[in-house]
Amino acid sequence: EPVGPFLVSNTEPQTSNVSTPNIIISEVMVGKTENADYEFVEIWNAENVMLDLTGWAVKKRTSTGSESILVSSKSFEGKAIAPKSHFLIADSAGYSGPIPADLLWPVSYSLAYTKNTVLLIRPDGSVSDSVYWEEIYKDRSYARTSLPNGSFQISDPSPRQ
Repeated sequence: EPVGPFLVSNTEPQTSNVSTPNIIISEVMVGKTENADYEFVEIWNAENVMLDLTGWAVKKRTSTGSESILVSSKSFEGKAIAPKSHFLIADSAGYSGPIPADLLWPVSYSLAYTKNTVLLIRPDGSVSDSVYWEEIYKDRSYARTSLPNGSFQISDPSPRQ
């Protein structure tokens, strides 16, 4: 099934393993006033080919420097991200946005409103991208101003846009 924007094609798109794929974090949401578990991390494929996400992972780092898995590499098994498209990863405990998530993380994992980092990890263990925030306000997200190289700013949540 296609990921991101709908692909008009009679054949299944082919995935490609680019040696060092350019996949970045495009937006982070850490909760709403009425639902602290309304969280998501959106990634974006800057390549012109479908990319296999098998082996990728997402980690979080707290203000004390402690790292933990947010989304394990096993969760990405068999997943792919379409060219120039978004892939939405969300908290299974509370994300109920208008755009369905492509992947959910476990109920017991969460992000913090202040001094947190999200790291996107390639299958070889290297960091593809990371984003740190001092504070993301409730009901707001932290999103790139443009893709692929825009800086992050507080904005209205806009999954897959």
